[in-house]
Amino acid sequence: MNLAANAFRLVAVSTALYVAGPAGATVINTYSDPTAWQGAMLSYNTINFSGFAMNPGNVVNYNTSAGLTVNGVQFVGQSGPSSYALSVINPQTGWGSNFGSGSVLRGPAYSTDGFNQALIVNLPAGVTAFGLDLMSQDPSALSFKIVLSTGEFFVSVGTSPWPNRAFFGLTSTVPISQIQFIMESGNDPTVNPLLPFSFPLMDNFSTGVAYVPPPPPPPVTAPEATTMLYVATGVFLVFFNWKRVRRLRITQ
Repeated sequence: MNLAANAFRLVAVSTALYVAGPAGATVINTYSDPTAWQGAMLSYNTINFSGFAMNPGNVVNYNTSAGLTVNGVQFVGQSGPSSYALSVINPQTGWGSNFGSGSVLRGPAYSTDGFNQALIVNLPAGVTAFGLDLMSQDPSALSFKIVLSTGEFFVSVGTSPWPNRAFFGLTSTVPISQIQFIMESGNDPTVNPLLPFSFPLMDNFSTGVAYVPPPPPPPVTAPEATTMLYVATGVFLVFFNWKRVRRLRITQ
């Protein structure tokens, strides 16, 4: 677990298009810089999948509705209404899934059957932030739609051409219980089209608790003119009565 100071927080906004959910439900910040995201955390934990496919070329499948659970985070590859495809792959040199970070999590391949294949992540209670390296295979540099349990979602979340990884991070003012990652065509569909058997990939998946600045103090309301008049009148009457009593005492 890593701890960050609560001083200045740098926000690096990603190129994703944010679409709000219910009005006033959640305040969202997105990040394309992992260092900036880490600086917005009170604490966080990272899953790097390195212990699940030990040797280059190994593929370990989790093709069930239970998927893979690591440190309370559940990963499920929903390939159809009742079918699942999820694997941890340790790619060899030159593979399209080798982005230089070792083992990666691979979700279900895209299909033209009309079902939105999704890599689903179910989070433990109290998580208000997540960040990850997000990639695609065959081709690389696809975009993603990211859907949150809070009702907010993002479209056109871009990834980088192979072999570069793209970071996407997010903080929320309310807990997030589920995230869905759904592939889309890249920013230029003629160069990065979404094809049958395109794969979503992720690595270094982090969950955390985001720092939330305290609310500003309530504004100081200036006294109204009527109130000031009442106060002035009261002060005058007190002063007048004091002078009157003083004169009476002197004349007696």
